Amino acid sequence: MSCQYDAKALLHLTAPPIAPLSSQFSNIENQQECLRQSVAIQFTQPCWLHNIAQISASQSPIAVQLMSLYLNSNGQGEINVAESYRSLLLMTGIKHPVLYTQDFSDQTDIFDEVFHFAAIQLALKRFPRLLFAEILGFTLAFCQMPTWLEVCFPDHQLPPVFFKLRQQQLRYQCSTIEKAITDHLALFSQASNAKQSTELWRRIQHGFFLFYQQMQQCRDRFNQHLQCQPTIQQRVAQLFQQKSVAAMGHHSHIQIDGISLDQWFSGLPENSQAFLSVLRHSNYVDKHRPEQSLLLKLFADQGAMSGVLNNSERALLLAWLQSDEITAGVLHAVGDLSVTDNVRVDASVAGTDNYENLNNRGLYYYLVNADLFPEVLSSARNRVEKLLRFCDFFCHVPFKTYSHEKFDAYIADIYHQEMAAYRPLKGPPKISKEAYLWGLEQIAPLILLDGCWLQHSLAVENTNPAIAEILFSIYRDEIGNGVPEKNHAYIFQQLRATGC
Repeated sequence: MSCQYDAKALLHLTAPPIAPLSSQFSNIENQQECLRQSVAIQFTQPCWLHNIAQISASQSPIAVQLMSLYLNSNGQGEINVAESYRSLLLMTGIKHPVLYTQDFSDQTDIFDEVFHFAAIQLALKRFPRLLFAEILGFTLAFCQMPTWLEVCFPDHQLPPVFFKLRQQQLRYQCSTIEKAITDHLALFSQASNAKQSTELWRRIQHGFFLFYQQMQQCRDRFNQHLQCQPTIQQRVAQLFQQKSVAAMGHHSHIQIDGISLDQWFSGLPENSQAFLSVLRHSNYVDKHRPEQSLLLKLFADQGAMSGVLNNSERALLLAWLQSDEITAGVLHAVGDLSVTDNVRVDASVAGTDNYENLNNRGLYYYLVNADLFPEVLSSARNRVEKLLRFCDFFCHVPFKTYSHEKFDAYIADIYHQEMAAYRPLKGPPKISKEAYLWGLEQIAPLILLDGCWLQHSLAVENTNPAIAEILFSIYRDEIGNGVPEKNHAYIFQQLRATGC
């Protein structure tokens, strides 16, 4: 890890290659299992950029760059990466509980390391400014590295559309995140800020290697999982052991290597290795064309042992005959291993200020910076709920019973009234320029935060994806869709700076 930052140091901040899994594990079943395991990780990427453009700083150049990166990396419309991933799950037949339900996290067959990775991504999402340096490094690693499945199986046989689209989108975003890192560190480039610049660079590297470390740990955990699984030969040995119970006493006249089948069966599972070895070298197996072996024909639909094995068991037998496994240890139980030490840490509760006693002016600062003062949220909720209760008494309801038609007509009526009320300015202004500027200053807190109630709209994307997308598209428009000249707060500040 580099201690001092310079342009070359950033260029050298690249993810070391992670070794793929052994080719013996590279089959379609393991690839689909890896895809199933990675759902929690994939569905929470890149959630840490959802709130990166907080309304209070959405007009800053670096926030604009990161919002642009998020929109471009995820794709829009027909090239949406998230939709492509959902299509991949459908095509491969992978089903999972709904992400936000308890059933999802209760899946005991999903590795702890997977939930650990996903939880880190969700945690970073909650502190876009407090952990901004770490998020920059984390995002750089995200843009550089392939998916977990591609790490484990670079030559996988799954449908390629999602992987190609993701690679294509993120390849173009590496330069964007590198520029954001450069611009952020440039703010502290003066000699007087050397210590702070060094600290920020260290934090950026920590974020980068945090992503890399999580990917490595997930890869290692899956590797250990597969190594703990029985090999094809061990599964075949188990199959013969299960079937031998009903077969005993019916095959004394059939011999393999001078020993009757009943004798072989009576010695299972201790003699599994020897039995399978002589079976593979017997006349029951065609070494040149395994699929034409007499052993398979016996268990086929018209064979003498038809019905003894089902389709999946016959497929297992064929896979064993076609494999390179000649000998292997007998089936044995292996304990489930853990790669990471999941240490439970008791969180200490920090002292909180009495926000309930603050007036709205005093509360304003803490709400704008709520990610730095999360204790204020309960007070804010109480205040909003109180105001909403007042609305029940004093606000006029436009219609007693709701229908889509009534609501559409109500909105259309408001729109037409506003359009009809517009009158172009004529003649000299009735108020002075100074008074106009004073008015702009008075409404600045409202204009600069316009749409702020939508900045967390993606928090409901799992429960209400269509609504979340509509609300977030409105918020994106408010902050310029990654284009500074279209950011409403930026436009307003430019208006103030020019003195109208």
